[in-house]
Amino acid sequence: MSILDISAPTKQWELILADVAYEAVLQQVRLKLSPITSKVAKEIRRAINASPAVTSMLGGQLQAEFGFVEPSTIVRNLLDAIEQSIEINVDGKEPILLEILINKDKLIGSGAGEFKSKNGEVPWLDWLLSSGGKTVIVGWHIEYGVFPRKSRFAGSRSGQAKMVPGGTYAVQKFAGNQERNFITDAIDEQAMREITEAIRSVLI
Repeated sequence: MSILDISAPTKQWELILADVAYEAVLQQVRLKLSPITSKVAKEIRRAINASPAVTSMLGGQLQAEFGFVEPSTIVRNLLDAIEQSIEINVDGKEPILLEILINKDKLIGSGAGEFKSKNGEVPWLDWLLSSGGKTVIVGWHIEYGVFPRKSRFAGSRSGQAKMVPGGTYAVQKFAGNQERNFITDAIDEQAMREITEAIRSVLI
């Protein structure tokens, strides 16, 4: 099973639970792993929903480039899929460590990050997580403008851009890789504090 570790190279997602009795806390963590995971998933969802990438999906460059017709529905489905793909592993050594992961296979396999266009499959989420700004389409490029939406003559889903023959296309803004992407960028220090507090609220 492929696991997308949403740790950044400069920080670890291991939350050290200190100043408590080790055995009692370990038992509590294992007994309450399901509600802990649920709380953590909601905090991660909140952080990603507030990210610049999601803002762009809802009404910016990414909406235009990916041709989102109903961006709010697409973003909601994406956040649902991310939330459902979160896994937490417990390291029983002292100190107790929680490793927070996103199951990439489950996330990509959910179908929330792709759609079919007249030219084929558009795996936009995989592009955002893995392409690193490299070319993802050959023989087509994006032309920006104002076009009738969903017109078979204009060929634009979003009404803001369309694919035209020639050239190449690469996701430039927000394109990441396994080590750093729009998900890892969204989980900043503030988000980590909220996640830590969410875990404590379950254990106390």
